[in-house]
Amino acid sequence: MLHIFLALCLATLVACTGGEERQAQYLKRAQEHFDAGNFDKAMVEAKNVLQINSDNVAGRYLLAQLHEQEQNWEQMFANLKLVIDLDPKHVPARIKLGQMFYANALYDETLEQADAVLALQPDNADAHTLRGSVFYKQGNNTAAEAEAELALKTEPTNVGAISVLSAVYGDTDPERALAIIGDGLARQTQNATLQLLKIRVLEQNHREEEALAVYRELVEAYPDNLFYHYRLVRYLEEHGRTDEAEAALRSIVNTSPDNVQLKLWLTQFLANNRNPELAETTLKGFIEQQPKLYELRFALGKLYTAMVRVADARAVYQQIVKLDGNGADALLARNKLVELALAEQDQAGADALLAEIFAVEPENSEALITRARIALLARDVKTATGDLRTVLRNAPDNVVALRLLAGAHESEGALDLALDNYRQILGVVPSDHEAAYNVARLALAQGETDAAQLTLESLTEAKPDYVDAQRLLIATLGHQEKWDVALARTEALIANPDTKAMGLYLRGRIQFDRKQYAESAESMEQALALEPAIVEALGFVVNARQQLGEPAVALAYVQAHVAAHPEHAHAYELLGALQQQAGDVAGAQASWRRAIELAPAQLGSYSRLATQLARSDDWDGATAVLQAAIDANPRSADLQVALGELLLERQKVDEALAAYEAALRLQPNMPVAANNLAAIIADHRTDEPSLRRALALAQPLEELQQPAFLDTLAWVNYRLGNSARTVSLLNAAIGLGGDAPVYHYHLGMAYHSQNQLELAREHLSLAVATTGAAYPGREEAERVLNTL
Repeated sequence: MLHIFLALCLATLVACTGGEERQAQYLKRAQEHFDAGNFDKAMVEAKNVLQINSDNVAGRYLLAQLHEQEQNWEQMFANLKLVIDLDPKHVPARIKLGQMFYANALYDETLEQADAVLALQPDNADAHTLRGSVFYKQGNNTAAEAEAELALKTEPTNVGAISVLSAVYGDTDPERALAIIGDGLARQTQNATLQLLKIRVLEQNHREEEALAVYRELVEAYPDNLFYHYRLVRYLEEHGRTDEAEAALRSIVNTSPDNVQLKLWLTQFLANNRNPELAETTLKGFIEQQPKLYELRFALGKLYTAMVRVADARAVYQQIVKLDGNGADALLARNKLVELALAEQDQAGADALLAEIFAVEPENSEALITRARIALLARDVKTATGDLRTVLRNAPDNVVALRLLAGAHESEGALDLALDNYRQILGVVPSDHEAAYNVARLALAQGETDAAQLTLESLTEAKPDYVDAQRLLIATLGHQEKWDVALARTEALIANPDTKAMGLYLRGRIQFDRKQYAESAESMEQALALEPAIVEALGFVVNARQQLGEPAVALAYVQAHVAAHPEHAHAYELLGALQQQAGDVAGAQASWRRAIELAPAQLGSYSRLATQLARSDDWDGATAVLQAAIDANPRSADLQVALGELLLERQKVDEALAAYEAALRLQPNMPVAANNLAAIIADHRTDEPSLRRALALAQPLEELQQPAFLDTLAWVNYRLGNSARTVSLLNAAIGLGGDAPVYHYHLGMAYHSQNQLELAREHLSLAVATTGAAYPGREEAERVLNTL
């Protein structure tokens, strides 16, 4: 037994030793590949290390560095956290994690990592730099300067610390900032980051020629680095030195004739700064030189589309299809042709092209996304969701598909799924501000207030001019009654000239919510004095003045605004509403007509004007307004529904039916249009095919459990002779709160057909009890009631 035990121990010892040796070999090779820039090979070797020992700290840290090279921030973050969990004293991991927190404006977390490093290494320059960077962002320049000085005392060439000091002095003492950068450059003559810092300080102080000289030094020192060429050309372009910019750009193109991106950049530059025709000629020349380089042809198609030369764009894409057959570029060209067809509202043409694509590649991502967009416009969420999931099965990081899927889930009330999709987007693109905003918005809707607030604070720190995010953050703080915190944020925005108007507007929102109407009106007026086009601010001025009992003041303010800014359609719409309230119907109509002239794509004034005309019994005028709205907005199903309602009021049944049919062609799954069309058929048609069509329209709406929809389905069943089903559906509608006289009319008639006369009398009595309640069948309700 002793011999067996010793043998087992020896075997275990050999195995452990062998495993450690293999880990060391894999790690050595991984590091060598990493140092040589062979990141794919380094990734394979690093994973080999972790397959043997998932807790290998060096392997785990190298994996984090590799994910950094891939810009896979989620995996980088996860691996850095693992490294620190395994070895809390791992300083490089803490520095990198702190830098990630800082990049995402998570300043408390940044300081936590920096302080942990300083507890281990009190003179660590990178940790002091992190602290200095945070203090600078927080407006504490004195502390920022002190931390940066400590970093430079230990490491005089620390670029981060030099950056902090140059930022601190950049505006107030540029010469000192330049001297600090110059000292760094004297120690590191070829440090491009320091040269870029020098350019930033020079640009801040409008020293154009000096900045340009540094750009030229960078280009000369790094002739193969296109980034510096790009910065030089952009700088020249931004300063109106177009000839010099073009010369610099053409020089790069000539020295790198095989670089297609440079050619595309040149043509875009010419289109933006010269004229599209010159860009066209230049592109055609490039295409003649390289006819099979389809990227150039796609650029030409895009240029023609921008020039509204649709036929020429179509010809370019058709030529690519002809040249490439069923290749990848031909498939992409067909997708571009689909976009052109849809832009011209040629649904049949788009469908035919999509069928061609799917015949070649059934899971073509671009085509599936396009078909999903079409389905979402038609509110066919099921089809859209299926296509988008297919895309994501093949490409889980497709941000376009994730965003569309999030919208589809949200439209069906699946907020948790939508939230998950937006979080996936942030995992792929951490800097996606729109996704971050939607994460916060949906987290709030799910009751995750703290998480939402944290996301919004990070987002607004990274992008202070993101109005919707600032507004949502203020609202979040307000709902928690953290008024002091909310007001402090608005005062910080007001202190910054770039965000002052937004800060005043948000302060006015807080004051309005706290019923401080006079103060709110004053803040909103101050905001409008700075930025007159803030739509919501004008509305809040009016609301605040009305709450103060000052409608005349509100009207006068809006009239003055319109006089000063006659191009503001929203102001005319608001003016019309105030004039209507004041009894000036003619003035209101004139204001709404002016708003329509200025912004024919905005629907509010059409609706207000049509409603006012209908109230004045000018039915022809109201109809003409809605028809004009439809002509200006031919893709609006809502306008077709509004027209249908108006036509039905005028007893123009056939025209109303046509309007609802048009709405359903635009949005086949639009519940209101389907319900109203079914209801009109049930009220005004008696033939079985029409009633069967009404049943097909109304039946899918039952699952929505809306009283009006249940009533329509019930009445269709009644007209088809199914009174038992009618009674069941109408009792459900009334149980859900539906109490309109027409419901009782329908239920009374159903009971009457079943010879349940007492119940029929009860509901028919309710149907006619309200004097003046008009609905199709009221006369029948009265007549049948009189027989009971």
